[in-house]
Amino acid sequence: MPVLGTLQQGSSLYRNKGKQCMGNSLAAFTHHEPKPASTWDSSNIDTILIIGDNLHTKLFKHSSVTYPKMSDFPMKCEISGYEVDIHNGDSYFGLLDSTEDCPPYFCPKTSLSMISKLAVLIASAIMKNENKFYIFDPHSRSVDGMACSEGLQF
Repeated sequence: MPVLGTLQQGSSLYRNKGKQCMGNSLAAFTHHEPKPASTWDSSNIDTILIIGDNLHTKLFKHSSVTYPKMSDFPMKCEISGYEVDIHNGDSYFGLLDSTEDCPPYFCPKTSLSMISKLAVLIASAIMKNENKFYIFDPHSRSVDGMACSEGLQF
């Protein structure tokens, strides 16, 4: 069941509107540690977007990086009072509808089995907790999960 925020990352309330996808995904992960994603409501999503925007500002305000990749983030950083160690692991490529591995491409089942706590996919986060997966997508979506310029986050 999706949980929608009341705003989307392209809102004019944010200093880095539309550019803080990666920061939002990292903020979602740190928010998931003390409060599992299964318990989130819209206020949690809104808080994550604020934290992600602040993180983007803090790390990239004086940088030429506009749309940071994971490798642009420091190996250690503080997010919401948590010291976060960032490790860039192996990348897994494949199609969502595939059911068999054909290296170098992997089916979703294999790729998801490699996640220990967090995966960032096109700046969306997949968090794992007790063999359940939770997806945080900072991009604007409709209530049906489709891309939508005036939608919300889930």
